[in-house]
Amino acid sequence: MKTVTFKKIELAEKNLLIAHLLNNPGILVNELRLITGAETSVSEFLVGTDEEKRMQVIEAVHQFDEGLLYRSLFHLQWTIKNNAAREKDAAALAFDPSLKPGIMYVLPDCPSMFLEILEFIEDTIQVQVIRYLYLESEQAQGFFFEPLKIKKAGKPQQEQALTDAQIDSLREQAGLTREEIMKFLS
Repeated sequence: MKTVTFKKIELAEKNLLIAHLLNNPGILVNELRLITGAETSVSEFLVGTDEEKRMQVIEAVHQFDEGLLYRSLFHLQWTIKNNAAREKDAAALAFDPSLKPGIMYVLPDCPSMFLEILEFIEDTIQVQVIRYLYLESEQAQGFFFEPLKIKKAGKPQQEQALTDAQIDSLREQAGLTREEIMKFLS
């Protein structure tokens, strides 16, 4: 068996991440369906629906910045006002307006303060934070996605356990065993 060594690489721009998400939308959430920014007249974010038909705004970024929360709320408001998902592809992306909308943050690193602040909007907007790693070797490259728990005020963040879907995703992209993946991530 040949050993492959992966390096964690920082993305210079988000185009590779966006393309990966559009080609593999279910990697973030089961049965996630997406439309591109071009279909919504906006290229800064993605819009989709999850398995419950909840409208989701996906903020996929190559680095965290202080304006991310404000920008995502603006994108959500814009999407609701313009009803972009329903107008562009009503059959594929019809969402249930009775469900509160959601925002998914897909980013390489997340300050703990950001996770604490998100707790304040969770009652109105379903929020998910997904950290990604972009890994490269001489022979392959791929993404690893890890959902983060939003901190509750005064309580320490719980340790994140890798799900079988995350391991399978990395195994499929890189051809690694579970043990090799765990060794790399530790």
